[in-house]
Amino acid sequence: MNWEALGAIGEILGAVGVLATLVYLSLQIRANTEQTRLAIVENIMAREIENRERLVDSEVPLLSVAIEQGRELTLEESRKFGFYMQGLFQAWEAAFYMHENHTLSDEIYEAIKFRRVHTIGTREYWAMYRNGFTESFRRHADQVMAYNKD
Repeated sequence: MNWEALGAIGEILGAVGVLATLVYLSLQIRANTEQTRLAIVENIMAREIENRERLVDSEVPLLSVAIEQGRELTLEESRKFGFYMQGLFQAWEAAFYMHENHTLSDEIYEAIKFRRVHTIGTREYWAMYRNGFTESFRRHADQVMAYNKD
């Protein structure tokens, strides 16, 4: 065997090694991406649960009932409920951008969107606070709420 043949074999082995490395890295990146997506979902769900737990001992459930019954809230009550709703809208906006960037699945996003749209007071408070959000999210939320009128 001459030096040229050995060189060719070395180049082939080197190419196979590079290809194997690329396949391995591709699999690792895919696994890491999936782990990141799962961590995002876990974080969102943990915040949802924390939010619900905090609500139990707050005035928000009573304010929700008052709104549902058609009682006009005082200015202080309206502000408290407004802060609560702004937090929900901000969480929805974050989920919207995660979904748009393919880090949040359609299934998870649809569940979050459903909960936001069907929260008491959503439409009224959205009308008041919508200008504080990005244009693309405003268009999306407006469209979703127009479609989901009950």
